[in-house]
Amino acid sequence: MINRYSELSEDDQTTIDAFINSVASGSRDITDINEAGDRKELTNMQIKNLTIQQLERIIDIRANDFSVYIGIRGKVCLSSEVSHASLNGLSVQINLETAQLDDVIEDQGFNMAFGGGSK
Repeated sequence: MINRYSELSEDDQTTIDAFINSVASGSRDITDINEAGDRKELTNMQIKNLTIQQLERIIDIRANDFSVYIGIRGKVCLSSEVSHASLNGLSVQINLETAQLDDVIEDQGFNMAFGGGSK
């Protein structure tokens, strides 16, 4: 996974750090540090106004913390870890680990759900 955090502007790093620290602490409130060094809660509007680039970088930096539920086939719950995120036009593309396989049937869960057996 490519970590482009060091390529960010200092303002972007500060915003992303505040978001990550808040999420990592288990808080549902997203906080930032103001110029005086005091914590302040980011408003829903500030969160909503994160740029698509900031959002992509947050997901990319924290990709290891995500798992995507794909669905159920028979008795098999299909999911995949996130490999990385990237910009795709005006949206964030979230790439799954299973997308890196030559054939998704190589994944044990997909093989059981669609291939009829297990590897």
